[in-house]
Amino acid sequence: MADNPKQIVKICSYCQKEQGIEKEMKDAAKVGIIFTHGYCIRHFKEQLKDVGLDDATIRTMVAKSLSANPMPPDLAEHPDLIKLYKQGIWLPQQLQQSQPLKESTDLKTRFRKLAGIK
Repeated sequence: MADNPKQIVKICSYCQKEQGIEKEMKDAAKVGIIFTHGYCIRHFKEQLKDVGLDDATIRTMVAKSLSANPMPPDLAEHPDLIKLYKQGIWLPQQLQQSQPLKESTDLKTRFRKLAGIK
C-alpha cells in the first residue's frame, strides 16, 4: 500500500458506530486508507426529522445532497460490506487480492458502487 496513493472510503459515521467497525477502521488507517465521514440516506433523514423538518422538505434536501455528492451506503442494508470491512477489506483491489472468485468482476463492481468508490 505504501507505493499506492492513499485510497478514500466514504462511510456513514452513525453506521460505523452501529456496526462496531471502529477498530477495523483504525487498522486500515495505519496502512493508508482515509475515511471520509458523512451520513447515509437513512441517518441523514433521521437528522433532518429530529430538527423538525417535514417530509417534503426532507425529500428535497436528500435529492439535493445526492445530486451534489454521493452519500455513503447504509451499512444496515449491506451486511456483505460489513462482513468485508470486519475482515479488513475496504477497497475493491483488496478483495481481488484476498480471494480470486469466478464472479470477482461483478463483486468488485458491486463493492465499488456500495462503498461509493469511483
